Amino acid sequence: MPKVFSLALHAAATAVARRDVTSPATLTVIDFSRPSTTRRLWVYDLRSHELVLEDLVSHGRGSGRTLPTMFSNDPGSNQSSLGVFRTADAYVGKNGYSLRLDGLEPAINGRARERAIVMHGA
Repeated sequence: MPKVFSLALHAAATAVARRDVTSPATLTVIDFSRPSTTRRLWVYDLRSHELVLEDLVSHGRGSGRTLPTMFSNDPGSNQSSLGVFRTADAYVGKNGYSLRLDGLEPAINGRARERAIVMHGA
């Protein structure tokens, strides 16, 4: 299990304690310290304690090539944002089924909705 998972569990527990989210059934973790050519996205079922998905995930083109080194909360930066997000509404767009994300850390990712940060298939 990647070390980043323990950090993500702590962040999720903090979000629950702050009432930013209710007790989540799943936790999705992305480890941006790994290159995009490796499986660096994991979805865990927090109730069954099982790994549901391990997959590739891209990052914003402004964050770097294979290994992201730059992150931002600014519109127009084309950089990925770090921190804790909550999934919002789903929709079907040009990339198929997509989930809008709301950033839960104002200084780090609070402009996610304004920036149209979403999760979608390739």
